[in-house]
Amino acid sequence: MPGTRLKPRSTAVDTAQQESPGRGRTVFKGLKNVFAGLLGGSAPEPPPARARPVPAAPAPVRPAPPVHIAREGPSEAELGRRLDEHCARLGEHFEGRDVELLLQALRAGGQAIIRQPPLAAQALLTLLNRRSYGMDEVIRLIERDPALSQALLRHANSAWYASSFGAPVISIRGAVQRVGTKGVHAMVMAQVVQGGLSRPGAGFNEMATMVWNHMVRTAPIARRLARVLGGGAEDAYTLGLLHDVGKLVLFDRIADLRRRERRNLDLPSGFVRIALREVHETLGGIAALQWRLADEAVRVISGHHRTPPPEGFDPLGEAVFLAEKIDIAAQRGEELDLEQLWADGGLQGPRERVETFLAAERARENEAEAEAERADGGPGQGAAAGAAQAQDRTAQATG
Repeated sequence: MPGTRLKPRSTAVDTAQQESPGRGRTVFKGLKNVFAGLLGGSAPEPPPARARPVPAAPAPVRPAPPVHIAREGPSEAELGRRLDEHCARLGEHFEGRDVELLLQALRAGGQAIIRQPPLAAQALLTLLNRRSYGMDEVIRLIERDPALSQALLRHANSAWYASSFGAPVISIRGAVQRVGTKGVHAMVMAQVVQGGLSRPGAGFNEMATMVWNHMVRTAPIARRLARVLGGGAEDAYTLGLLHDVGKLVLFDRIADLRRRERRNLDLPSGFVRIALREVHETLGGIAALQWRLADEAVRVISGHHRTPPPEGFDPLGEAVFLAEKIDIAAQRGEELDLEQLWADGGLQGPRERVETFLAAERARENEAEAEAERADGGPGQGAAAGAAQAQDRTAQATG
């Protein structure tokens, strides 16, 4: 159990010394006196009185580290039940034929609403889900698909890997060796999600693009945070990339319905924003199940807002939760209230280490901005105005 110190096995000599403190010293001193008497030395010294053992000072009590409790993700039946409840509530508050059509499409669930990956990506994901496979098998599948090959090389030569490896990699084998199987998995999922981006029309295209951009920004933050919180960096990257995939599923259903109806949908004001908030976690969990992701991925994606907070320490879930909040705050120009975030999310990770992480992130961003200004010959024009215009759009897409 955490915090429990196991007692080492005692040998026979250890046991004898524990039962008679000082016995070893007395025996050796007695032999010394015998030899001294035989050689004409002084009379033997009387054996010393047995001293009472001094009790050891109590060890300082340290707080136990947070306990990571492994939990299964929700089942397909559970997620289907949640989706029915969400759709029922939306149907009670909004009316209209297109609202009914969209909610019916969402209720179909499973394969009916989740776009399946391209065949090359499916084959690679199936291979990576096997218990055993060889690197040559992974390399062959990637080399057969130009899109996967290009995506892997971009991923392997990104800033994250370049900071550790330096020279760019130009071969598929070298790229696989550099990023590892989890890095390959993250690259494939990025291709799957990006390939599923659709154009829902009627003013929703920009929102869909902003959601994708938010996911792309969240992923590397989650990866860096995972090192602070003790989770797997590449797993956190993948989950950060996929955490809002349920929103893209909703936009994809809107686009599909728009194609079938051959017109833009007439949806009430505020409906899409509220629907995104209500159903995106559940839709994301359904997508993770359809793509056969691990239980932990299904659990984190389907509950990344942590309402209610899960029991026990969940480093990946906490990394994704914090990474999303960090990106949203940065886009809106707001300060993070870590104390409130720890209370809202039921977080158990080391807050002081996250504070140190954020200070380092700010220093890194300031240095990057200064470097950009030096390269441009001065600060950019209109940056503040552009940021202000983007804040409201970000709030709609990520709120």
